[in-house]
Amino acid sequence: MGIVKGKNVTIYDVAALAGVSKGTVDRVVYNRGRVSEKTAAAVRDAIVRLGYNPNLLASVLASNKKHVLACLLPRFTPGQYWEEIYKGFLEGVESVKSFNVVPVVELYDQYDEHSFVVACDNVLRQNPGGVIFHPFFPSASAKFSAKLHELQIPYGFVDGRIDDPNYIVYYGVDLYQSGFFGAFLLSDRAAVREVVIVRIKRDKEYKSDPTSNRRSGFTDYIRQKFGEECIIHTVFVNPNNREDINTALSDFFRANPQVRHVIMLNSRVHLIADYMKSYPDEGRVVVGFDDLADNVEALKDGAVDFLVTRNIAMQSFNAVTGLVNYLVKGERPARRDNYMHIDVLTRYNLDRM
Repeated sequence: MGIVKGKNVTIYDVAALAGVSKGTVDRVVYNRGRVSEKTAAAVRDAIVRLGYNPNLLASVLASNKKHVLACLLPRFTPGQYWEEIYKGFLEGVESVKSFNVVPVVELYDQYDEHSFVVACDNVLRQNPGGVIFHPFFPSASAKFSAKLHELQIPYGFVDGRIDDPNYIVYYGVDLYQSGFFGAFLLSDRAAVREVVIVRIKRDKEYKSDPTSNRRSGFTDYIRQKFGEECIIHTVFVNPNNREDINTALSDFFRANPQVRHVIMLNSRVHLIADYMKSYPDEGRVVVGFDDLADNVEALKDGAVDFLVTRNIAMQSFNAVTGLVNYLVKGERPARRDNYMHIDVLTRYNLDRM
C-alpha cells in the first residue's frame, strides 16, 4: 500500500503508519504524556511523510526553530531538594524536545540575594524564550518578573510563587495548607501547650524566607485549636555546621525540657535526626517535610514521626510542559495555579513508596 499525502490525512492514518495507537499520536502531538523517544520519532516521521498538520507541530519540525528554556535554581549538592527540581526540569525538557527546546540552567546561592540578582542577569543574557524559577528573594524576584514581562518573555513559578499578575503557570503545593496540615499531624494526638519550630539560618538581612507561607499556615492552625495559650518557640540552626545544630538544640531543650512537639517546615528535618536519636523521648513528636533519602532514613530510624510529602520532580516537569505548550502553541494552561497532591509518610507505610 502506497503512502498518500494530502489534506484528508487523519490521525488514524498517522497511527497506522507509525504502528501505534491514536492515543499515542495524540500524546506526541500535544505533549500530554510520556512516550519513548523511539516511538515519538516514529510518530514524527509518519506525520512528515503523510503531511499531517493538526496544529503547529509540522511547522515547528520544518522550521527547526529553537526555544531556549531557562531554569533559575539554588545551588545544590547530591540528595538535596533542589536536585530533584533540577532533575524534573531536565526530564520535562526531554519530554518536549520534539519542539526543539534547549535547556539553560543558572544556579545561585540561596543565602545571598546578590547572587540571585547576578543569576537573573545571566539568564537574560541567554535571550530565553521562557523562564522557570522559584522566587527565593521576593523583592528581587518581583523585579525580575517585571523585567521578563517587559521583554515579553513568558515565565512560570515552581515550588513557590509571589503575588504577580503575569506569570503563565505555577506548579507546587499550597504552602499555607501544607503548614496547616503539618500542625495537624504534630498536635492531633494530644493537647499541646508548647511547640518548637526549628529554622535554618539564612541571609543576614532576612530577605530570604521560603517557608513563610507554610509557617503562617502552621501558626494559624495552632492558634485556632489551642489559642494564645500555646507557646510557639523558634530555634535557628546553621545547616552547614553539625556542632552548631546540636549545641542549639541542647541549649533549647535544657532550658525547655517540657517541649515535646518539634517541626521543621523546610526539607531538611534530617539535620536534627542525630540529636533526636541521641536524646530519645517516647513522648516526643517530630514532623518534617519531603521524602528525600536522608529524611526517609530519619523516619526509618524513629528520629522523625511524620514526613509531609509531594512529588518534588513532577513540579518542575509539569511547569516545563505547561510553559512550552504556551511557547509553541500559544495556549495558556487551563489553570495558572496547579497544586500538587500532599501525602504523609510514617515508618509504617514506607513500604508503599
